[in-house]
Amino acid sequence: MCYNKNMKNFDWLFKTPIAHRGLHNEVIPENTISAFQNAKTHGFLIETDVRFTKDKRLVLFHDDTLLRTCKDERKIIDLTFDEINEIFVKTHGENLPTLEDLLKIADNQIGLLIELKSDGSGELEKAVNDCLSSYSGPYAIQSFHPLSVKWFTKNAPNVTRGLLVTNTFPKEIGFVKKFILKNLVLYRSVKPNFIACDENYLNNKRIQNKAVRKLAWTIRNPMSSKRILDDNLADNVIFENYIP
Repeated sequence: MCYNKNMKNFDWLFKTPIAHRGLHNEVIPENTISAFQNAKTHGFLIETDVRFTKDKRLVLFHDDTLLRTCKDERKIIDLTFDEINEIFVKTHGENLPTLEDLLKIADNQIGLLIELKSDGSGELEKAVNDCLSSYSGPYAIQSFHPLSVKWFTKNAPNVTRGLLVTNTFPKEIGFVKKFILKNLVLYRSVKPNFIACDENYLNNKRIQNKAVRKLAWTIRNPMSSKRILDDNLADNVIFENYIP
């Protein structure tokens, strides 16, 4: 069965907890092949992040620089895949995963939630959509950037799409952009199928009044998960640091 031929068929996204950047721990680094395989072994859905390298490879890496995870200050977008992979292997002992690698691991068996680290121009969106177009397993995309989500609304409406929401932003984000993102100003034109909301912003009436299903992130203990689900603040959780 091809899940994404019908965008209404995304109940899978809310039936099983979602492992944030794969099922990682003190031994297994985030967003690695090992973390994805660990999530699959435990039967969890997989959340990950996709961004471009300098040579336009689709790599699964959260930050815009290598500093936090590889102790290298350079940006992903300024380095080729081979350059980043060399650093990644030296740091983590395994290759830098690509979106293609994840699809092979999932093998149509595990649901994927893919966050696009995008500027909203449509270039990353098209590349990701092209990569996923021949994949028949369950997947959904999400992004903080409304124009990224809107690209799928317009160009690939059958792909399940979510809008990420928070009330906490980096210092470099200006007031106007913060206002637009925090208050879901572009929500109607984006037409997301679901909202993925920061745990600390879930109680906001603007979020709860939206008539779509919701994911909560990032949940780091079972008590928080139970409270959120029992209070119907969200329909599923994106978790890390514990096993649900």
